[in-house]
Amino acid sequence: MAITRRVAAILGLKVGNTWADGDRSFQVVGLVENPQDLHDAFALTTTGGADPPTSVAVVVPGSPDRLPRVNPPSGSPLEIDGVSAASTAAAALAVLALATMGLLFVGLVAVAGFTVVAQRHLRALGMLASLGANRRHVRLVMLANGGAVGLAGALAGTLVGVGAIALLQRLADLPVQSHTACRR
Repeated sequence: MAITRRVAAILGLKVGNTWADGDRSFQVVGLVENPQDLHDAFALTTTGGADPPTSVAVVVPGSPDRLPRVNPPSGSPLEIDGVSAASTAAAALAVLALATMGLLFVGLVAVAGFTVVAQRHLRALGMLASLGANRRHVRLVMLANGGAVGLAGALAGTLVGVGAIALLQRLADLPVQSHTACRR
């Protein structure tokens, strides 16, 4: 049997180990990965090495009506679902619309916050002008203040984002109680 690194970690196996499932045992002969999804967790066995599946589901692009009739050798029920280009495009458009609205909201909140900061610093800016600062100097002070606030926000957002990703990756790698390499 060949297993992914994730299954090896979940089951505590290494190449050369033997994994027992009831009355059968499987020797781990190698590690494999799905190049389309490197986080995929699965085990490969020889033909007849695992119990036949109880059901088979296939998702194909386009209409499933174009496919020929297929009967799995195990006699398991076969479910073929099609994903149309229109539904994929609609999902992408919905994500784009939500992202655009989110960014617009963030921009409006930032403008409002910057306006409030400018109103609070009005006296300090007035003192700068009374000491001889011209419009360019006042504008430069406001720009520097906005840049410092933006940089602090970007750093804080980056730290929170990296921390959230690390936490979610650890939670995603936790073994599920009923998880086995070969499902019955």
